[in-house]
Amino acid sequence: MNEKSQIQTDLKPINVRAMRHELGWTQWRLAREIGVTTTTISRWESGKSKPSRLAITQLDNLIIKRKLLETI
Repeated sequence: MNEKSQIQTDLKPINVRAMRHELGWTQWRLAREIGVTTTTISRWESGKSKPSRLAITQLDNLIIKRKLLETI
């Protein structure tokens, strides 16, 4: 299993929070960037709901983009 699919299958509530903290963003900023509400972000982080595949892809892309920018 590659790293990206591992992220998608093992995404737990704390991982969304960890991804957001890695970006250094508030729930509001993350919600704005991927087109959801802050309530949705809160629900993901608390485990009350899970992100869709599209949202997971968007989260992955944000982390990848951030890492690429750090190498420049």
